[in-house]
Amino acid sequence: MDINSHEQLFVITMEECGELVQECSKVLRHGLNDKTHSKLIDEIGDVCAMIQLSLIHISEPTRLLSIAVGGVWV
Repeated sequence: MDINSHEQLFVITMEECGELVQECSKVLRHGLNDKTHSKLIDEIGDVCAMIQLSLIHISEPTRLLSIAVGGVWV
């Protein structure tokens, strides 16, 4: 299946949002400890990065190509 750049970007953004939802759920179930805190911070960072890339892509679609590293989305 050939997926274009904006579809790939948005699929990865959705996946990262899903991972953040899972970590939020773990914090609610198990409390905020060293392990859940670290993972929560990581997932928040991933979602923030994907939101920034999405905003760049929406406003300047060709600029996104210079942000991708080795053909893999950051």
